[in-house]
Amino acid sequence: VDALLKHFNREPYGYTLRPPPVGVNSIDEFLFRTRKGFCAHYAGAMTFVLRAAGIPARVVAGYQGGEVNPVDGYLTVRQ
Repeated sequence: VDALLKHFNREPYGYTLRPPPVGVNSIDEFLFRTRKGFCAHYAGAMTFVLRAAGIPARVVAGYQGGEVNPVDGYLTVRQ
């Protein structure tokens, strides 16, 4: 993990919400060609590298925010 984070910091990677398009080898293209992306690109690359090193890893996506229902305390997420 530390080695990949150092790589991201040493090399010309950038965070953008408008990354260049990538093809079927999206992780390879992000890591070695475009080097521009958002959280999903970085998380996918980290997961791929961890798995290649024999460390079980998954990307988990979810929602942030919502409204607490005052009656039962459950969180309602609409999007």
